[in-house]
Amino acid sequence: MKLTVHPFLAAHKRIIFIVGIGIAALAIGLYVVWSVTIWGGYVSSYEGWKKDARQVVDQALALPSTSREERVRKLEALKNISDRVEKATCDVHILLRWQDVFGNLKQHEVTCQKHVEALREFMAAAKKFSFYLENEQKLAMIVSAAIGTQEKLVDTSWAAQLAAWQKAMQDIDGLSAIAEFRPVKQAALQGVKGVSDSWQAVLAAHEAKDKAKYIQAQAQLAGAYATLSTLKTVSSQQFGQEVASLQKAYAAAF
Repeated sequence: MKLTVHPFLAAHKRIIFIVGIGIAALAIGLYVVWSVTIWGGYVSSYEGWKKDARQVVDQALALPSTSREERVRKLEALKNISDRVEKATCDVHILLRWQDVFGNLKQHEVTCQKHVEALREFMAAAKKFSFYLENEQKLAMIVSAAIGTQEKLVDTSWAAQLAAWQKAMQDIDGLSAIAEFRPVKQAALQGVKGVSDSWQAVLAAHEAKDKAKYIQAQAQLAGAYATLSTLKTVSSQQFGQEVASLQKAYAAAF
């Protein structure tokens, strides 16, 4: 059966063709305007979250970190950064992906990916720094607990002193530390062991009523406490290295 063309269509082919071209041109124009708007938003988006992330990071890094309490607050602030970084994305709208063939548009995506990569590298450094602060906090609590038993040093409390330092030694030995904190952990372990061994010597000399050994053990104990105090120096040096590493990652990210 032969199909017939409606008389109106047959008489107005040219008009219909022109209208069709016009509609297609309008659709293309609208798509171009929409594309420009979306790409503009894309650029603003990654620049926006980078600026937002930097503001949060700057606030965290600006916090003092001299005392233990200050470092605890800094630790909490650093943990909050990860939420901002996780929101960073460079996904392009599905209807715009084909436009990657255009060099300037592709460059937007490449730039965004670089920003995200740099931010995530900084986040990795920040997490490592956070783990370091956590290790430091746990170690400080262990040592403080042992030192806190020295308020009343009388001969009847010496056994408790020995038990406290032995427990501290066991707790430090069992502390799971990241590689960067291990030098501090090792220094603490040696220092605490020295105090523990010295208390054991004092207690043994006292029970044996050996004055010469008691005097020697007391001198050994004083030296052990002096050695333990150098832990602060080791900790400060290692902490400074970690801060420098974090600052280097910050410079690369921002």
